[in-house]
Amino acid sequence: MKSNLGILSSNSNSLNFLTSNNLINYLNFDSVASRNIEDSKNIAAMFKFKKYYGSYEEVISDKDVDIVINFLPNPIKFEYTYLMLKAGKKVISNYPIFNSNSDISFIEEIISSEFSKNLFLIYNYDYSRLVNNKPKNIIYTKYSNNSFGNNLSSMQDLFFDKSPDLFYLLNHFKNEDIKVNVIKKNYDSLYNKLSYLNAFISINDNLNINIIIDNIGKFDDLLTISNHNIINLNTDIVTDNKKAYNQMDLLSFIKNNKTFDNYTFFQYYPYKLFNEVINV
Repeated sequence: MKSNLGILSSNSNSLNFLTSNNLINYLNFDSVASRNIEDSKNIAAMFKFKKYYGSYEEVISDKDVDIVINFLPNPIKFEYTYLMLKAGKKVISNYPIFNSNSDISFIEEIISSEFSKNLFLIYNYDYSRLVNNKPKNIIYTKYSNNSFGNNLSSMQDLFFDKSPDLFYLLNHFKNEDIKVNVIKKNYDSLYNKLSYLNAFISINDNLNINIIIDNIGKFDDLLTISNHNIINLNTDIVTDNKKAYNQMDLLSFIKNNKTFDNYTFFQYYPYKLFNEVINV
């Protein structure tokens, strides 16, 4: 028997996810919600959802909905994820699950409760390849492009929201000896957001990572790393119009109540680490 699906928002990521993963074969399309009820109505007709709503809260209170796809914008994504988990629904989301220190205060409750098994993070990129390759030295860079420009409101997103592969890697070493040396950091005084970071991370004095995050286009020289076994990463994680990398786990999550160690909260430890280091 298929579970009933609800979906939040009318953005293209959510709708593309339905089709690229053929979810109509595994779920009953029950409810769609948007803050514009006309958008919901149009999507319901297009994808054959039974119901449409003009608010996200109506999906939360809909007892017919078993599973919800939540690809809402980062500032409000965790709030609705938390409310849906509390309402007993299973949630499928994308990176990042949370986006602020206020969100972190609720993470322990979710991790230590039965809620955690009802939250699934989809991957559209093989984050594990860094761990599997067992690198010794990494150069990790992220730069603003034309879509960001000098948009100060997006500056912190480039680091905390656009670097899931780095956060996934660091999470695997959260119980190890990690040393962070910040070489240079800049904040925009108006928005108080990180605009530039040049840092060096050493893990067990064995793995070395040089990180440069640059939202303002002022490229500083990379640090000198001791040996030549270097993996150079300058990645852009593309999440549109792609099948989930962990689709088999996703289908198992949809079909039963199996608990997955799929690192849904893999950003938790690195997020706290960097907040402690760069916000002093």
